[in-house]
Amino acid sequence: MLRHDVAGGYQVAARCRRGKNARLSVHEFLGLADCASIDAIIWVSVAFPSAMSRNSRSSVRASTGCKALGKSMLLPLPCTTFSDMSLANHLALAACRRGQGNAHLMNELVRATYVSYFLAKAGGGGLTTELYLRAEAALEQALHRADSNDVWSLNADASDSVSQIIAAYYQQLSSSPTWKVIEAFDVFERFTASNRQSPIVEG
Repeated sequence: MLRHDVAGGYQVAARCRRGKNARLSVHEFLGLADCASIDAIIWVSVAFPSAMSRNSRSSVRASTGCKALGKSMLLPLPCTTFSDMSLANHLALAACRRGQGNAHLMNELVRATYVSYFLAKAGGGGLTTELYLRAEAALEQALHRADSNDVWSLNADASDSVSQIIAAYYQQLSSSPTWKVIEAFDVFERFTASNRQSPIVEG
């Protein structure tokens, strides 16, 4: 459950549903934050809506290869789409580093971490599983602190691990074909709709 504030940000109304000191996990946070369900289709449609028809999306999900995909799906994200996504993550990281974040900005970092992981698992480069696990744990701690004191921030250790992932995410978004990015967001949305606590597998 979210309350939309005057500034356009979001605040999790977790205390209305849970005890004040109850731990808020990343997965529970995503469940509360409906802004987490933003589909990659929304981002990509900014640049070329014709590629985002229902049939195009179905072909991406069902395809086991690239033959059925149009040229736009085989190319990296358009520059405007990439810039919008990169800027959103850059601003989110900068604000949370300064202790000036909010639920929406923290969610940007959570989503970027998981989508980067899914891209890495799909062969899109990325970092070690251990780093993704450290970032996930750091984000959970940040959410727990925010649930207690309403301060949305990343400490030095969290900032370091999340920063490395965001940098890798930029590279993944700039080099991965669009259909792979859409698939990664699809996997992310299926995770948020599931009962799993984490999609990251050790090893």
